[in-house]
Amino acid sequence: MALGVAGGIVGGALGLASALDRPDSAPAPRDPSQPVVPGRVVAPTQAPPGRQSGLPPLRLVLDRPPPGNIGTLPVDEQVRRLQTLVDRRPAPGDLVQLGSAQQAAGESRDALGSYHAALRRDPSDLAARLGVVMVDGGSGSAGLRRAAAALQMLAREHPTSQLVLFNQGWVAAYRGDARQALASWSRTAELGRGSPLGVAAVQLASALKRAHRGP
Repeated sequence: MALGVAGGIVGGALGLASALDRPDSAPAPRDPSQPVVPGRVVAPTQAPPGRQSGLPPLRLVLDRPPPGNIGTLPVDEQVRRLQTLVDRRPAPGDLVQLGSAQQAAGESRDALGSYHAALRRDPSDLAARLGVVMVDGGSGSAGLRRAAAALQMLAREHPTSQLVLFNQGWVAAYRGDARQALASWSRTAELGRGSPLGVAAVQLASALKRAHRGP
């Protein structure tokens, strides 16, 4: 299955991923001139190798929102609030949230530092391990290939992790690999259609199937 509509599918994914930041509240009004997920959108003529033109930086998609209403704020403010939080309480979960926000803001080096800080506190933190992989994935076409391989290994190690499988599909979508994206998101949905990641995966898998069938 070729992904000739990669940009549109990933654009829909970005909207769903943004909604994961606030699963218990109605979607906030959005300025239609701004990207669905806040952050720097690379102009098509400046898109680095391996990144779909016009898409925000690749980020780790989490299965839980940031504390309080932080997920509803502009991404730069999310980073500031989460940094203040981890300065007071450097818990692994909050460091991972900070890393994801930093990725959305295009601050990949800072994001990598946040994920490594989380791993120093809890070497078994799966979300932090995924974050490191996703930072590499955002570095270009070679990084995306490495990320896809790393996620394949993590999916074998954690076959019932929606977090791993959803992000595996996320990387596949950025690579234009519709077959893997569909497989990963379908499996995510099988593991729990009612969870935030499960709901998003159901919609994304359905969109991919419709795109493949055509009008």
